Amino acid sequence: MPGNLLRIIFLRGSPERILYSRRLFLVVLVAAVAASALVQIYYFRDHTTFVILRVFAELTVFMVWMVLLTARVARLRLASLMLVLLLISLFGDSVLLLLSPLPLADVARPLGLIWGIALLYGAGNATSWALRKPLSHGCLQSGLYGLFVVGLDLAFRGLYEIVAAG
Repeated sequence: MPGNLLRIIFLRGSPERILYSRRLFLVVLVAAVAASALVQIYYFRDHTTFVILRVFAELTVFMVWMVLLTARVARLRLASLMLVLLLISLFGDSVLLLLSPLPLADVARPLGLIWGIALLYGAGNATSWALRKPLSHGCLQSGLYGLFVVGLDLAFRGLYEIVAAG
């Protein structure tokens, strides 16, 4: 499966190579949430409150995005898309966890940014496959997903600072 995932991320491989099963989806969902929380703790060195809010923001925006796609994507394709996107997230977070011992400003941030761009490309590839649209359309949607997650995260941080200050 890692070879197929790398092919999807870097070589525009088809997400059909990864077979969907409900058990695999649930395991990957739990692992992706745990990996996301660990990245927030060890890579970004965030406070526990921000970790919980960030994971909540990611899951909320992901589910809203999938709900919006249900009208345009067949059920099995949508299930495969969700599994592949969660696998990409898990894989990306695992790499960021490996980068976490490095100095954040010098090495880890630039490498993390390059890695994030590659993951957005892979997510765009999977999304364009599910929508049966060009790659640019899928990359636009996955980029908007990333912007919404960051925006919701920043809004939560702002609200937290207002509440903590008052």
